[in-house]
Amino acid sequence: MEGLRPGQTALLQFAPPLGAASAPVEADAGGASAPPSRQAAIPCRLESVHGPLSTFAPEAGLDLSLRLRLELGAQCFLLYDDGAGRVAVRGVALGSEATELIEFIPVDGVGAADRRSVPRVPIIAGVSLSRIPPGGRERPLDTVTANLSAGGALLVRPRDLEPAPRWQLRLRLPDAEAPIVCEAALTRVTASHLGVHFSTIAETDQVRIVRLLASRLRAPHGT
Repeated sequence: MEGLRPGQTALLQFAPPLGAASAPVEADAGGASAPPSRQAAIPCRLESVHGPLSTFAPEAGLDLSLRLRLELGAQCFLLYDDGAGRVAVRGVALGSEATELIEFIPVDGVGAADRRSVPRVPIIAGVSLSRIPPGGRERPLDTVTANLSAGGALLVRPRDLEPAPRWQLRLRLPDAEAPIVCEAALTRVTASHLGVHFSTIAETDQVRIVRLLASRLRAPHGT
């Protein structure tokens, strides 16, 4: 994430938990809207960056409900100033029982043009790939990922596969859990590979991908 340096302050802004109703925005005595609650946003400082994995230290203690939410993994926005203006990066935040440090991996930037700028990690995982034509789904083809990010993947292109704008993926991660089933949009095509962006994916599945990425990115650094 360009413009974000160790020691710099940032804000992790969370959406309400899945299935929870949004809290009403209260007005103060002067009629102005009250700021979001402390539970919805965490002021923090950047500690370190390892590729797409950034580690932040909260500027204040976290209460139990927020710590538990971070241990499960949560989608959020990272807000910071890059010197030219305010930047918002969508991603997934992870916490742990052992420390209050928060790990963040981006899904994409503010707009579609930023998606391919998110670094991907070389991970081989099995994929069943089905083109989604207007009239239904075709027989799936098996392939593997060449690399993976929280928001998409580079796939080895099966022989004789004709490109299409929309796909259904069954992604088999090495965590031995059930396959991730999602829809993806084609972003680029070469003779040997297909680039896809996850267009419809469950939050729990995106967190699984981020946990895998974080474990691989921590390994060379002994953390």
